Amino acid sequence: WVKLAIFLLVLLTGALFILPYVLPMRDYMPGIEQMLSAKFHQPVHIGQLSGRILPTPRLEVGEIYIGEAKQFQAKQAQLNFSILGLFGDSKPIDSIELLDVKVTGAGLTSATAWLQQLATDSQYPVRRIVISQGALDADAIQFTGIDGQLIFNQAGKFTHADLRANGGKVTLSIDAARQGNPQVSLSMYTSALPLLPGWAFDELTAKGELISNGLRISGFDGRISGGILQGDANIDWRSGWRAQGTLVAKSISMEKLSKGLSGDLDGSGRFNMQGTNVQSIADAATLDGTFIVRKGVVTGIDIVETARSRSRESVPGGRTHFDELSGVLTAVKDNYSIRQLKLNAGELIVTGKLDILKQQLSGEISADLTKWSDMGKVTMQVVGTTDNPSLRAAQ
Repeated sequence: WVKLAIFLLVLLTGALFILPYVLPMRDYMPGIEQMLSAKFHQPVHIGQLSGRILPTPRLEVGEIYIGEAKQFQAKQAQLNFSILGLFGDSKPIDSIELLDVKVTGAGLTSATAWLQQLATDSQYPVRRIVISQGALDADAIQFTGIDGQLIFNQAGKFTHADLRANGGKVTLSIDAARQGNPQVSLSMYTSALPLLPGWAFDELTAKGELISNGLRISGFDGRISGGILQGDANIDWRSGWRAQGTLVAKSISMEKLSKGLSGDLDGSGRFNMQGTNVQSIADAATLDGTFIVRKGVVTGIDIVETARSRSRESVPGGRTHFDELSGVLTAVKDNYSIRQLKLNAGELIVTGKLDILKQQLSGEISADLTKWSDMGKVTMQVVGTTDNPSLRAAQ
């Protein structure tokens, strides 16, 4: 009897390992697809299904697609249960491990809602979702190598998230355990923000909170072009995308922004951006503010010599050193309008206005040459490009 009992125990144990691979589990796939489709109100496809009881209960689901356009995809999802949890009315899922997840732009705002719906299922509440080798492809937002986890409490409510992407250059932490809005912390290294694709930050940290259909950034601090860029922002994606806030620049190196101008830039302003999607949000960006550049050089023009000679064209290769260059700036995408322009170079004072349309210069300046001659003020036109500016005597 003892030998028989041992034999039956071994046979039963082996069956628990083997049966999941021989039972027709594909027969259960249509029912699971229908259940998930009803929960998400989206078509759900499952290509593979297998499971086991020992050493720990586990269900493996492969080739998962959610949405008409497959907005959410996962190569594999592994659902891990505890043995004791299988005997109750509620069967908690210790963790769902998602491998090779891909989310497209159309599913960006929906994916988080689908995961939350999955976690709050009363019969199968989820405690943790682990993401490995994920990717987000949402037009202007491109993140690869996403790893991390989402944590839920016993009621299935989301409480915390820690995510990394782009080889650890981007980290995101969300804390929703406390009362009030979820708190967000973002860090980036040698990366560009999706809303500012042309601005590569050496380092950027931001803190804020998630609100209904939006994100409120109470403050960000970035290192860029040898200086500091700080500010705040409100981002809303309820109907299209919109971002607005303030910027403060400190000691930004102009040499890294323009070949024709050097010096350290300080400035402040307000920005407004909006678009139907993230990719187009920068197309209608506006900025209003003031700036001052200290201890710099305008390369390509010599204001004094051009004014004294009354030349039709400034001599190539000239340079104008200045102590301060300031103005009031209005920018709309690639178009810049500078008013109240003032260049202070000791005894030389230059005032005027300048417009920049896709790097093409146009404007007018007036240089006071009283200290050099009896010519008084001389008016000149500004032409050329930002990298190759030129002056000529006004008509």
